[in-house]
Amino acid sequence: MTLVDKEDKERELPFGAAVWCTGVKLNPLAIQLVETLNEASPGSQTNFRSILVDQYLRVKGSDGSVYALGDAATIEQPRALGKVEELFDKADKEKRGYLKLDQLREILIEGSAEFPHLEEYAEYLNGSQNRFGGMVSRFLSSRGVAGKNDAGKALLLTMDEEGTPLSKEDFRTLLEKIDSCLRLLPPTAQVARQEGEYLAKLHSEVRLKGSKNDIAEGILPFQYNHKGSLAYVGQDKAVMDIPAIGPVMGAGAGLGWKAFETYSQFSLRNRALVFTDWLRSKVFGRDISRF
Repeated sequence: MTLVDKEDKERELPFGAAVWCTGVKLNPLAIQLVETLNEASPGSQTNFRSILVDQYLRVKGSDGSVYALGDAATIEQPRALGKVEELFDKADKEKRGYLKLDQLREILIEGSAEFPHLEEYAEYLNGSQNRFGGMVSRFLSSRGVAGKNDAGKALLLTMDEEGTPLSKEDFRTLLEKIDSCLRLLPPTAQVARQEGEYLAKLHSEVRLKGSKNDIAEGILPFQYNHKGSLAYVGQDKAVMDIPAIGPVMGAGAGLGWKAFETYSQFSLRNRALVFTDWLRSKVFGRDISRF
């Protein structure tokens, strides 16, 4: 294999098998749109790998005249860290300079209206304060839901076990850890389909005129609902990641993958064709002959 480095120097590398992994370049139309918007509204498009959109899938800088979804778009994630003072002062009604667990839970719930990712931590904190004395919290920690995988939940778990009130600086640290766990939505068909359904419903319910004032009060922003992941690994086996259950693997998962793959076809004819193809290859083997 001949490689070329950054200095345009060539060198040969002996190899047996090569696996090529690379990114997908942004569509030329999307690149032109990003460049045009940045010229008209400087700083509106800060993500040069995709088009930046708001929570309603409106392209930033277009004043509501353009929508984007799927692989072409990245939803801007609002960060709560910028409103530490406001959130803390609102929760600390007695002006004691610290927050108890119930006050923290209430402000996380209230703040989730503007920062949706706070809701998960409010629910987690609520689960840790149930009548079982924190058993749910410790169980989640042992399953890897908290701890090294999520610094925000690890801090909440420590607060629950030690009963420590939270100072403003501690609250700032907590929001910083929570914001650091924000992740972009995966570029999968599952995400694109939900975004498409959301935009279809939005366009059918609202008379859009290409204005930033089109989205009236009461219209909810797009919320992704992860329904799980499937991957076929060969020999009639698969791996399934099911929410609230966790990973499932083996022949049973393989059967589930084939069933879902068949059911997901658009028409009854296609479902029948896929099913008979599975059956034929199982009985007679896969035909790998070339003509």
